Amino acid sequence: MPGGHFRPKECTSRHRVAILIPYRNREDNLKVFIYNIHRVLARQQIDYSVFVIEQGDTKDFNRAKLLNVGFLQSTALYDYRCFVFHDVDLVPVD
Repeated sequence: MPGGHFRPKECTSRHRVAILIPYRNREDNLKVFIYNIHRVLARQQIDYSVFVIEQGDTKDFNRAKLLNVGFLQSTALYDYRCFVFHDVDLVPVD
């Protein structure tokens, strides 16, 4: 999915979903998560965007702050009505 976004062509999704992933130093987990989340949600015909919010400093990981930043940035792009706050190391299976 180019740019982390999918919109079904066969139907109009009732909601547009923003999936927010706080992230730092877990590249292998991120690759597995991205592959699986696209596979699962595309089959469900959901109009969604995935936002990976990366902490770039060396301070303690601040999940809550990253989710707040992701929420603000995603709502600046589109009027999302549904938000999924997810961890990069939890893989969706269905």
